Amino acid sequence: MAPRPRPSSSPTGTCAPHPYPRRIPHDRHPERPRLSYLADTLGFTVTEARTIVDLFFDQIRQTLAQGENVKLSGFGNFILRDKRARPGRNPKTKAPVEITARRVVTFHASQSLKGHCNPPPPPAEGVPPVPVQSHRSR
Repeated sequence: MAPRPRPSSSPTGTCAPHPYPRRIPHDRHPERPRLSYLADTLGFTVTEARTIVDLFFDQIRQTLAQGENVKLSGFGNFILRDKRARPGRNPKTKAPVEITARRVVTFHASQSLKGHCNPPPPPAEGVPPVPVQSHRSR
């Protein structure tokens, strides 16, 4: 049985192309290539690599849950901050509400990570390059 044609609201019976896709394709498992790389590099299976990564992040979560900051050398710091209660406003009704006190996690990238994300521009003609010092050489 052939599918029925969909009704059209346009007078000519054809629809104009949609200006943007209705569904944005996304990878359901974005971590898979990194897990495969880790498994291949260290000689583990992907399942074992996933277990190692999960244990690593569980340890970070547990440390933060105990109220301690997490410092990953060469990567950055996860820092806990206590925010006070403060007055706020419901954006829909404009009614004043109290925003409760809470603890939040902030991340501060290390200079090394920032350097990898933003490589220095190429040196100008005739100007010697400035050496970049690692955090370990201080």
